[in-house]
This record gives sequence, structure tokens and C-alpha cells, in this order.
Amino acid sequence: MQEVCAEAPPAAASDTIPAAFAAGLVVHRDPGGVLWVLARGPGAPALAAAEVGARLDPARLPRELAAALAELDETAPAAGGGTGAAWSRRLGAGAEALELRALPAPSGGWLVQLLDRGEVARLERALARAREELQQFAYAASHDLREPLRTVASFCELLRRRYRGRLDEDADTFIDFAVDGARRMQALLEALLEFSRVETRGGPLVPVELGPLVARVAEAFAPRFAELGGSLQIGPLPVVRGDARQLARLFRELLDNALRYRGEAPPRVQIDGEVRDGVACIRVQDHGIGIPPEFHERVFRIFQRLHSRDEIPGTGAGLAICRRIVERHGGRIGLESEPGRGATFLVELPLAEGVSGAPATA
Repeated sequence: MQEVCAEAPPAAASDTIPAAFAAGLVVHRDPGGVLWVLARGPGAPALAAAEVGARLDPARLPRELAAALAELDETAPAAGGGTGAAWSRRLGAGAEALELRALPAPSGGWLVQLLDRGEVARLERALARAREELQQFAYAASHDLREPLRTVASFCELLRRRYRGRLDEDADTFIDFAVDGARRMQALLEALLEFSRVETRGGPLVPVELGPLVARVAEAFAPRFAELGGSLQIGPLPVVRGDARQLARLFRELLDNALRYRGEAPPRVQIDGEVRDGVACIRVQDHGIGIPPEFHERVFRIFQRLHSRDEIPGTGAGLAICRRIVERHGGRIGLESEPGRGATFLVELPLAEGVSGAPATA
């Protein structure tokens, strides 16, 4: 939050705002055009600013708001009363209604926030449109570019097969670079297409038993774990509300990530879950190379890599797809990790309706 700048209240403000509030009114408009207002109770020192969602001129505040502020003024808590109950009033009706909220502050008086519900709704609609357009762009970019790129890759491969050793060493090297570049671009476009399809191709959210689902996913990884002398253990897992296909993709990506970043020791992975505060909490714990804390957020961004392709192959899209799947389900995904101590991915998902007890065994 930017520092507010005290200004003299508008001349007309005293006509609509109780004197105690007008005397402590601080108005600041930041570069983005958001209006911040500070109001205080009688005799209380100034408080920190609180956001006003509407871009209102304090000189034209509605009378209904003035009456609400007067009521608020009469109940202003004393200094040290910052733990009291919140106060709110709805002003007006319909889409243009305002909501006045106040929280008691330790310094006395109220911290006041005015929300313009109509403005909030308009911003939410604009955000939804922008998100949809971005998804359409990502899908078009990844889907429509695949065919011409496939043509480029095919002819580069043809050049390499027919003319390797018939030109010179530099020509062979240049053709190899072209082939490798085309292959990498194909992999990136495929990853981008999968990323965009999480929203556009998602199925309905229905009750899903995670135990059997994760067990089926684990079967595909069993040969690889056996080859590396590792172990994969699955504990009790709850029944969640989700898209089974996408949840299977989520656990495939997390297991693939555990194998990819296993380090020198045989891979060991533990998957279990519990129900906590009405939410399914799942842990996917490995004993790999770990991730420095400063990169815990970065690894969930698409195409963000912490290692070169020569060190560890991949596109850098797997964990970004995981986050997108979890968020589409209304959940959260986080990470606990340190270098050399493995990584634990923490996934929160909504429980299936009617489920509240302990998770079932796999």
C-alpha cells in the first residue's frame, strides 16, 4: 500500500460527512486511480488507509452514507479496542449498491472501507473476458502452429538423412541444430496446448476416490521405480470432488517430477492424505535433490526451469499444469523443500459432498 497524503477535506464534505470524520479525512488517489479514504472516531489519532473500491468524489457522498457514518461515529471504539467486532452496512440497492465496512483499530476509532458492488462486478466480468481471450490465444498459438512446425521438422529430418556426410561437418552440425530446435519447439507447443486445455477441455467435477486412482497411476511407474531400485508407497487417501482424468494427470506429473529430480540415490516417494478442516490434504513426498526456498513459487510458472536441458530434460511446464489443474478444482498446491532434502508437494482439494471423515485406504 502506498503512503497516503493528507489533504484538506473538500469544502462540501462537511455537509454530508459527520464533523468528527471530516476533521480526520485523508484523501489520496494513487496512479491507478483508486481512491483511498481514512476516517477516524472522535479524539482518536489517524488510522491507516482503507481501500474505497468506488471512485467517488467525497463532496458527493450520498446522504445514506452520511447517516451510516454518523451511526459509526457514535460507536467508535476507544484506543486499544482493536479486537472488537466488525461493523457493516449495505447502502442502496441493486447492482450499484455500496457496502460500508469498518474494523476497530488498536489506535482507536474505525478503519473504514467502502466497496462499490457494481464496480466489483464490472471488474470481475472484465477479468473473466480477459482470461477467456488469453486461453483462446494460447490454444490457437499452440494448436495452429503445430502443423507448419511439423513440416519444418520433417524436412529438417529428411535433410539430415539424405545429406549427412555429403556436404561438410559444418552443414551436418547446422542441420542437427535445426532438427533439435524444431523438436524442442514441438515439445513446448504440446505443453502449451495441454496447459490451455485444462480449462477448455475439463470434465465435470464428481466424487473421485483418490486411492484407486493413484494406485492405477502408480502401476505405470512401477517398472521405472523397480529399475532404479526405488520405492513408491501409497497411504490412505480421501474421496474428493474432481475430474478424474485431470487428477490422474496431476499425480502423473508429480511422480514424473520425483523421478526426474531424484538425484543419485534410488527414488523414494510417499503419497498419503488426510481430511483437515473439511478439506482433503494430500502429500506427495520425495527424497530427491530438493528445491531452494527462493524458487518455490517460480517452479509453478510455465516454462520456468531451474536446470538446463542438458542437465535434466523437460519443458518446464509440468508443475504449471499441476497448479492449473488444482486451481480449476478450487484447491491449492504448495511446496516444502530444501536442497538435498527432497520435496513435499502439498495439495488441497475440496471433499466430495457428504464426505467428512477419515480418508479411505488405497
